[in-house]
Amino acid sequence: MFARDRTNRLTATLVTGLVALPLAVDPERTSKTGTEAQQAAVARPAILRGRVTNEAGEPLADVRILVAITDGDRIVVDDSTPHKRREARSDAGGEYRLELPEIAVRRTVSIDAMKPGYRRLVPRDVKNVEICPGTDADVSLVLKPGLYVSGLVVDEHGRPIPGVGIAALAVSPQRRVVIEPTSRLPDGRFELFNYPVKPLVFQGGVSKGIVHFLHPDYVARDIDDVYALAPEEREALRIVLGTGYKVAGTVLDAAGNPVPKAMIKVARKDGTHRKATLSDVNGEFALRGLSGGLTMLSARATVLRQRLQMPMALHADRTDLELRLKPILLPDGLQRYDVLGMQLTDVTPELKSTYDLLFDRGALILDPGKDSARLDLGRLEEGYVFALVGNKRIGSVREFVDQILAETTGQNAEEYRVRVVYLFSRVELEAASTRFLKLTKDDLKQMQMVSDQFMPETP
Repeated sequence: MFARDRTNRLTATLVTGLVALPLAVDPERTSKTGTEAQQAAVARPAILRGRVTNEAGEPLADVRILVAITDGDRIVVDDSTPHKRREARSDAGGEYRLELPEIAVRRTVSIDAMKPGYRRLVPRDVKNVEICPGTDADVSLVLKPGLYVSGLVVDEHGRPIPGVGIAALAVSPQRRVVIEPTSRLPDGRFELFNYPVKPLVFQGGVSKGIVHFLHPDYVARDIDDVYALAPEEREALRIVLGTGYKVAGTVLDAAGNPVPKAMIKVARKDGTHRKATLSDVNGEFALRGLSGGLTMLSARATVLRQRLQMPMALHADRTDLELRLKPILLPDGLQRYDVLGMQLTDVTPELKSTYDLLFDRGALILDPGKDSARLDLGRLEEGYVFALVGNKRIGSVREFVDQILAETTGQNAEEYRVRVVYLFSRVELEAASTRFLKLTKDDLKQMQMVSDQFMPETP
């Protein structure tokens, strides 16, 4: 608050009775005074203030306000934010105030707010506000109810584990949705704010609140359903990650030479308990935190088009493995299709095994081509599988081509966009990527030619 100027009544009376006389003005002094006033205004820091309430308009106290100074991008404002981050707390009346002296020019700040029992603003309701030095920005925040989940991740000796990855999901038999972007906290603590008070209901049924805890050196662990936990348990969880087993060794090519940057993966038959890494310049690798029991180890060097698969029964560490890759041999007479500069083929049970795929239907990429970047699909590699076009599941190259043509029928444009989903496997994860395929009129003509080459389907 700024104090208002108040005129003393006696002084006002005396001034009224004085004879008005011309005053001498010093131009240099006036100029300096004006400059000093401008400098004072600029020197005053930018101030962000506001009030935090619930949906009923009631003030919320002790709300943690996180502010990230950005370049205008919409970002996640949490402990992993690479931008400069500032923090404030709301008082008993829900009011908060934060000075930002580091802002010297007009900048954008992204605001998040967190309080147990309420949803964060990130990712859907994050506030992006422009702010200038010497000015106040008044930003009111409204928080919606949410389920609060918190706790500590420790090892078998009770020591906090830093850098744990957390994936908070709502999962039904037919759908899985990311509930909240989470970070790798440095001290093992975690907090989740964005689960709705009641489970989400999808077309396939009521979802479960599943939380995955992942770390490269420990066995992964899940919370099966946060909604099945009592509130006092849900807000004081202690997650223990086991050390598990270690597998290490060297990857060699078919000629016996060390292979750098080969991907080594261990997973169960259903894709669970997955760990992956890359071999170093000497072809050496190590995987830690592996669960015991029957598992499948695979190694792949895409550039060499060589791979290896071997089942393992893990009951102890294995640190002397020598993985000798073999050339990827595709079935004789495999039908290949040139589509949009890529070489595609139908997924078969044999190819599913060869490329270690999770599904036995789709359009498999044998060669992404030299100019796949123009399709705006991200990085494509051999072994990726197109699974959906639009909202339709596709099981072959024919269906991939025909569905793209169906999605663009009746459109007349220089450039077309079609939603596609492809499945990929990388060191960090195996997942589905949703993109919008960019096409030209010439692309559609080429795809029509490919479609015309297919044999008519038998009724």
